Amino acid sequence: MDLDALFDKARVAESEGDYEKAIGSYSAAAERGHARSQCALAELYMSGRGVEKDHVRGRMLFQAAADTGSAEALYGLGVIYWGGYGVERNENKAIEYLGAAADKGVVGAAAELGMMHYFSENRDRLSALMRFIQAAEAGDVTSMYMAGVMYDEGDGIPADRNEAERWFAVAAEMGVPEAKFRLASIYLERTDAEGRRDQAEALYRESAECGMTEAMFNLAAMLCERGDYAEAVRWYRSAAEKNDPDSQFVLGMLYLEGKGVRKDTKEGITWLRVSADNGNENAREVLAKAGKDRHG
Repeated sequence: MDLDALFDKARVAESEGDYEKAIGSYSAAAERGHARSQCALAELYMSGRGVEKDHVRGRMLFQAAADTGSAEALYGLGVIYWGGYGVERNENKAIEYLGAAADKGVVGAAAELGMMHYFSENRDRLSALMRFIQAAEAGDVTSMYMAGVMYDEGDGIPADRNEAERWFAVAAEMGVPEAKFRLASIYLERTDAEGRRDQAEALYRESAECGMTEAMFNLAAMLCERGDYAEAVRWYRSAAEKNDPDSQFVLGMLYLEGKGVRKDTKEGITWLRVSADNGNENAREVLAKAGKDRHG
């Protein structure tokens, strides 16, 4: 049986949960220098699926495959050295291996490398952006969002709101709640913001429905602006229950003023106290004033 056929046989066995058969076939092909089998077997040793976990054995298999130029193996070695799995953690080696894999077209390696450059102690913002764009153009959703963040914030690179909007829009279309939130905020800051309010509100709503507290707050604020206090209260409450101090403050004030809910001073004070305990200065000021008013 040729090596590719042996690899395919192992893949089928692995998918069926027959690890003994899969490992036997992978090993037979790996011993004869089949890089794909070496990588597949390395993954099993790294994860401990069907075999006792052995990071050293996994690294050796990846190294053997990498020596033949396997992009998949280079990616595996990069992850190993970044995480320190069975070796001393080495950021420079991780970047070297991941860079080689990314240059061979491994999208995951480019995305991982972007994150490394972005969050590393020795941050290289330009390299991070380059890798994020590489991965984003190949369809990596997280990299689309991160490219938007970098252009939006201009941290280490020139800010470019148009590029930020472009990447957030693509990521938002792919369903990323954070991208929808950022895109909504950009729409409201544009010179034609009034014409974008409906789009911004819809995006905030989609992000809020995914559980984003900031989106809940911003959506509620937009609802208040147009006088829809009843729905605003619902979203402020959702964010307040997720322990957002700003939402707790506004919810408390709405109870005190009877907007969107029946006026309830006790409930309002309760929410203001929770907000104040969470560090909201406005809540503390209102409570302090209320105390003075009561005591003269």
